[in-house]
Amino acid sequence: MARERLPICKHCGRKFSPDARNRDRQQVCGRVECVLAADRARKRKYYRKRIENEKGFQESERRRCRKAMRRCRARTKNGGMGQSAPHLPLLLSGHLFAGLVSQFVDSTDPHVIARVMDSYADRGRRLAVSRSIRGSP
Repeated sequence: MARERLPICKHCGRKFSPDARNRDRQQVCGRVECVLAADRARKRKYYRKRIENEKGFQESERRRCRKAMRRCRARTKNGGMGQSAPHLPLLLSGHLFAGLVSQFVDSTDPHVIARVMDSYADRGRRLAVSRSIRGSP
């Protein structure tokens, strides 16, 4: 009785026992990262084929990408593409406080939130100084 050869995973290169119902077509082992990689490759192939063959899909994707690039450019217009979010004061950088400020300002732009948090910090410093001058705790 000859032993059956085990297939090799196309992603990680390990041998695996294929599923009995899909023995002839299974290309990757059952590990999560291999299955996800195979799914990504399958979706990329489908998308590429659809872009090549369907003119309506081509146009809709161009419009979608143009809109996305406009939004991206608008977000980075004042700052540089390579710049990270502005540095928040260490004591005020908690997620809860930033979320509250974001809610008050009605913005999710980190530059706007940082500017508002800086103004709140300045106001707090001025209040602390005025209290010490008056002698109240």
